[in-house]
Amino acid sequence: MEEGAFYLAGYTVELMLKAYICKNLDIDNFYVKPLKTGKQAFFTHELDQLLTLSGMRTIFDQEVLTNQLLVDSWKDICTWSEERRYVSVTTHTEVAILLSSIKFFLTWCHQNW
Repeated sequence: MEEGAFYLAGYTVELMLKAYICKNLDIDNFYVKPLKTGKQAFFTHELDQLLTLSGMRTIFDQEVLTNQLLVDSWKDICTWSEERRYVSVTTHTEVAILLSSIKFFLTWCHQNW
């Protein structure tokens, strides 16, 4: 059960960053309206790449200089990958840490968007 919770929780961050990309590019639906060039860059699960493509990289990089909680949260979030669905050992503690980090990060994003 923890494996599923961990695996699905990570998509919250991925989809939020993709929503920001859509807003920046004025795309109504990321998956329906294909991007004509460079679409492979956007069709990724790499959270660090999506953070850059979302347009939030500059403010994020400035903020991490003084916000250790943001640094720690992003580090925890980046333990996620779509490959985690194949990991059969995930603890309740790992899920709780990820969820807490996601909550903090999403709040930070909404405040800084």
